[in-house]
Amino acid sequence: MNGLTLTFQADGPIGAPVVLLVHGHGGSGADWDVVMDDLKADHRVYAPTLRGHEGSDWPGEYSFELYGSDIERFVETLGLSQVTLVGHSMGGIAAALLAQRRPTWLTRLVLEEAPIPTPGWMRREVIPRPDEATNDWNHTEAVVRDFINAADPQSWDRLADIAVPTLVIGGGADSGFPQHNVVGVAEQVPDGRAATIEVGHLVHDAAPEKFLKVLRDFIDG
Repeated sequence: MNGLTLTFQADGPIGAPVVLLVHGHGGSGADWDVVMDDLKADHRVYAPTLRGHEGSDWPGEYSFELYGSDIERFVETLGLSQVTLVGHSMGGIAAALLAQRRPTWLTRLVLEEAPIPTPGWMRREVIPRPDEATNDWNHTEAVVRDFINAADPQSWDRLADIAVPTLVIGGGADSGFPQHNVVGVAEQVPDGRAATIEVGHLVHDAAPEKFLKVLRDFIDG
């Protein structure tokens, strides 16, 4: 895609409703294996690995806007339409930005533990670069520097621009992120709804059956 190569997984019948699964920080498309195994019975499911992660290219330049643009190019390259876009954490933040700009090929949006910042919400230190890593550490530094510690004060207000039905899934008290910035997103989106599954940040991994029940009720309802 314009010189950038992303690896991805795909399964399910061609022509079935499309679900696009976007992983979080430090992950890969394989993070969604259990979810994909369930959805592939009646959906065409795609799970790309984002730039800077595992088998996809590591170009050295990272931002949530670039992740969103990569998702958009992925959809265009494969000729997908009427997509249900599901994003976890970092992938959900990129998905929310993309939904604000280009909603026309979306039918539904699902944001799992995708915290949208409010001014002064939190700060974190960048941990030291490890000797070996399966992901580009420049990506990790960019996430902490540009999103967590220098959050765009307009991010919260722009949620009102999301024009598709949106499900927000929070992980509850053990999430590690303020739930106001996670589940509270549903109140900002015109057609938003929320669900909380009290298992922490990795909801689809820690409680796949509960996650799939909430997801299917939304996308198949």
